[in-house]
Amino acid sequence: MHTITPSKPPDAHGATDGDHQARAVKRNSPPSPTPSKRPHPLLTMALTGALLLGLPIMQACDSPNSPSNPIDTAAAPPSPAPFTSADAQRPPPQDTRTACILNPCGGCGLIDVEPGDPCGTCNTGQWQCAGPNKMLCQDDQGDDALDACSACSDTTALVGDPCGTCGTGQWQCDPQDTMACDCAERTWRTMALGNQSTCALDTEGRVSCWGRNDYNQTDAPDQRMTALTAGDFHFCGLNADDNLPHCWGIEHNDQSAPQEPMLAITAGEFHTCALRTDRTVTCWGVDDDGRSSPPQGTFIQISAGTYHTCALDDDGMPHCWGNDAHEQSSPPALSMIKISAGDLHTCGLRANGRLLCWGRDDHGQASPPEGPFMDVSAGSDYTCALTTEGTTTCWGNNSSGQTSAPEGTFKSLATGLFHGCALRNDDTLACWGGGNLGQANPPHNLQATAISAGDRHTCALTPDRTVVCWGGDHIGQSTVPPGTYQAVQAGSFHTCALRADHTIACWGRNDHRQARPPEGPFTATLTAGSAHSCALNRSQDAVCWGHDTFGQSSPPPGPFTTITAGYFHTCALRTDRTVTCWGDDNFGQASPPDRKYTAISAAGAHTCALTTEGAPICWGDGRNGQTTPPQHPHPLTTLSCSDRHCCALDIQQEMVCWGDNAYGQSTPLPGPLTTLTAGTHHTCALTPLGTLACTTNRLASAPGVSSFSAGPAR
Repeated sequence: MHTITPSKPPDAHGATDGDHQARAVKRNSPPSPTPSKRPHPLLTMALTGALLLGLPIMQACDSPNSPSNPIDTAAAPPSPAPFTSADAQRPPPQDTRTACILNPCGGCGLIDVEPGDPCGTCNTGQWQCAGPNKMLCQDDQGDDALDACSACSDTTALVGDPCGTCGTGQWQCDPQDTMACDCAERTWRTMALGNQSTCALDTEGRVSCWGRNDYNQTDAPDQRMTALTAGDFHFCGLNADDNLPHCWGIEHNDQSAPQEPMLAITAGEFHTCALRTDRTVTCWGVDDDGRSSPPQGTFIQISAGTYHTCALDDDGMPHCWGNDAHEQSSPPALSMIKISAGDLHTCGLRANGRLLCWGRDDHGQASPPEGPFMDVSAGSDYTCALTTEGTTTCWGNNSSGQTSAPEGTFKSLATGLFHGCALRNDDTLACWGGGNLGQANPPHNLQATAISAGDRHTCALTPDRTVVCWGGDHIGQSTVPPGTYQAVQAGSFHTCALRADHTIACWGRNDHRQARPPEGPFTATLTAGSAHSCALNRSQDAVCWGHDTFGQSSPPPGPFTTITAGYFHTCALRTDRTVTCWGDDNFGQASPPDRKYTAISAAGAHTCALTTEGAPICWGDGRNGQTTPPQHPHPLTTLSCSDRHCCALDIQQEMVCWGDNAYGQSTPLPGPLTTLTAGTHHTCALTPLGTLACTTNRLASAPGVSSFSAGPAR
């Protein structure tokens, strides 16, 4: 049984050992039944209230509120906007040079672009303006410009073939070998939210996915579907032609779907269940605690949680099976019209609009407010519901902004592990959470000399030696004590800074005394990890405090020149430029290659360093590509890593990143830049003028989807 007994400190998401088992699952509403017999009245009621059919969503043009940074195509939704909001507002050029008119559909207005200006991207380089309505593709080797309509790749594009993307549709070749932008409206039927990834189903049955892709969970199949559901690292749908289930992403304990028609499908962490055409339930995948062993009988609705599954029978009575460590599988004996299984709790909606929740309630996720409600979705350790007036109400853990839903009226909603989305009455989508607590939104006109990013907060040292922090502050990690400082380092959920008198002040989470530094004096070299902190004293020896289960706070003798902390390991650069690491070495993160280095950065369960030639070398956990730096033509000088990605600056002050890009955190910011810092979901940098720039959270950014940033900058 999965008895939750936390023993380790929180990770970058604030999760303990037990919380690592808490994975949110989006329960997708079942599609309309197809049996020839008349559907059960309660089944009709549940389906009618839960399934959205053909709701139009116009793809968003660039605006001052739309994300402007491009993102990695492997983790990005289709059709990212190639223009920034500044481009969209730029007046026509006043000189006589020939200009291209982009967005000919007029959705964003007419935009004049001068010859040579980048107009988007293709797989061989950049679209370039070459005259009125004429686009060329300059390949990335600097060779001659390629005609966009004949060399978008190695194949010849035909009239109407997509050759790129724009903010309102797809660039297409027209009969005159020029480029036009197809502004065809796209409408959506439903969506499913997994662990930092999202898939959506449009009204034509096509699936689009974006976000985290370490298990190919966002590589949607090329087939039309009628239903969609999300597990942690896999998605499933029902084929539109034969209602057969199809799943993609991680496969765990034979997660392959049975080949028989289904009415509805729902996914848990590593198991999936479906409602057959005779309304019996079948499940496959992991069967720990019996989560994939449904009871006999016929049912009208089904919902899979992380380790358990629940369904409503013909009378609307709830039945649950699987893990019951927190009584999440022990429902009350009361009829319901909808049920939603979360991580370790479950909620049900009664016909009178009242919500009943049971199971784990450590964050209040099973304590719903008064209704009446018309829809509910249970997430990992939070829950969201729609009132009968259409407003969204969420409760429970808000460490990632997942309960800070935007205002307005909505038609339906869905919850993922750290984020939620809802459909507005004007047919637009709003998403929130995903670690977006404003950590990538620095205060206006802030000048800084140093910057450090934590998990969901960011701190900067200003020219007057004060520290300013913004973003998440639910544990006080952004509440800076008064005083002047020489350096600042943000950990996962705590922050430490060196005072003018060479003592250290820390604030925020202190469950392992990581925010209780020893007496100094210390130098300006300090570091903050997940639940431990370290600094160099004046003898250049390392002094560490906080969590020490893996020996990460028990350093060897120095002297050292710099020190850096990961989750459960620590590394330091010696005066002879060799690296020494200590602590957890489960992934080899504390076993550095025998080389000479100039810079080092430890994060999560991996470490990266720069050789004396400026080449990056990484070791440890590389499941998200964070230990596989790209080939770069220039030496690197500055390095900063987070748990799943790293970024660096080269000698030309340009930024290069590698690793996970689900949130856009690995999308390079434009240079020149002087320093940078990598957080869990974002990356920030300083310009030569001391101004700050940060990447945009793109987890919930899809065509026609607006993101909502919770938590104003402090």
